[in-house]
Amino acid sequence: MARALRILVVDDDDDLRVELVELLRAMHFHVAGYATASSARDRVADQDIVLCDLDLGAESGIDLIRHIVSLGASRPRVIAMSGRVDLLNLFDASGAIPMLSKPMKIASLIAAIKNHEARLDDR
Repeated sequence: MARALRILVVDDDDDLRVELVELLRAMHFHVAGYATASSARDRVADQDIVLCDLDLGAESGIDLIRHIVSLGASRPRVIAMSGRVDLLNLFDASGAIPMLSKPMKIASLIAAIKNHEARLDDR
């Protein structure tokens, strides 16, 4: 039996973060949630997937994603999300990281996670 994916949810919207953590736990993922990039920074290396809001305040989600990318090949996969279309358009230039606009459809989130899960199995 495969181990459950470890997913880190980083979002400063308390209600959304709690909702996502509960939803993903109900789907049998190991999930933790953090409100800030700085509180999540030391936890990302141990994760399989990081679901990260781009607009977090003092240290942006973009900064956190850049940190994650700098970890190299063994880094966790990233799914970015934002309610700000301007940030999604700016950040999505490469197309390398899946983007979800908020409010997001749960089916889109699950599809992005499953896509990353398949890529993790290929590593």
